[in-house]
Amino acid sequence: MRAALFAFFPALLAAQAIPNRPEKTAVPTLVFEAPRPAEHRIKLKNGIVVFLVNDSTAQPLVTLNVRIRSGAYLDPVGKTGLTSAWGSLLRSGGTETLTPDQLDARLDFLAANLTTRSGDTFATLNLNLLEKDLKEGVGIVKEMLTKPTFAQGRLDLFKRSTLQGLERLNDDPRSIEQYQLALLTKGRDHYTAMWPTAEELKGLAREDLLAHHARLIHPDNLVVAVGGRFDKTAVVKLLNETLGELKAGKQALKSPNPPKPISLPKPGIYV
Repeated sequence: MRAALFAFFPALLAAQAIPNRPEKTAVPTLVFEAPRPAEHRIKLKNGIVVFLVNDSTAQPLVTLNVRIRSGAYLDPVGKTGLTSAWGSLLRSGGTETLTPDQLDARLDFLAANLTTRSGDTFATLNLNLLEKDLKEGVGIVKEMLTKPTFAQGRLDLFKRSTLQGLERLNDDPRSIEQYQLALLTKGRDHYTAMWPTAEELKGLAREDLLAHHARLIHPDNLVVAVGGRFDKTAVVKLLNETLGELKAGKQALKSPNPPKPISLPKPGIYV
């Protein structure tokens, strides 16, 4: 058997006609045409802008991304880190009908990947799952956006983890360079250069997250993108029946544009 295999390999290599130089390797031309946004843009009945890019040849998977006009620039004075906590707890803090553990278990059952994060100038909610489970997945997303609970236990865990990160901030030259560069180029008072203090983190309350969320969830603050294999007509109907029902509450505000740096960096070499 072994002898037969050794005899087979040379014939296989010869059949592949391996070139003697890398540049002689035949590479098929890759043609890619970027989608035209205007051709895929629609509006839900409440004004939320949606981009739909369908690929009927793809695997039966769908990715839904919700981008929220939010970020660290919206942190109130004395509550640096609030938006970061909100972005993390939006996913991990549960909803009115699903505790954090139940939400985790349901997403695991669906083999769905659902993540949220909040950066300096925007927040994202990203869902990837099988096409057949899209209706349930979008329902979960709607509940996260309209009925989050920000469970106290998960908030306590977030604060402990972030405090440990602050304690290690000066342990690595890369993290030192990251925050020092922002301080030098944009100034100490710019949102990209501000880090929460231990006192600010310890003072974050569940009520702060609920109030922050109530201000953010406004149709004008949301943009949705859907990609993968799906029926466009069915998805538009589904989105209108779920995210299209979202309304601005009494506390909701359209988020302003991020402020520009007001300090000028001083040229020099800093060590």
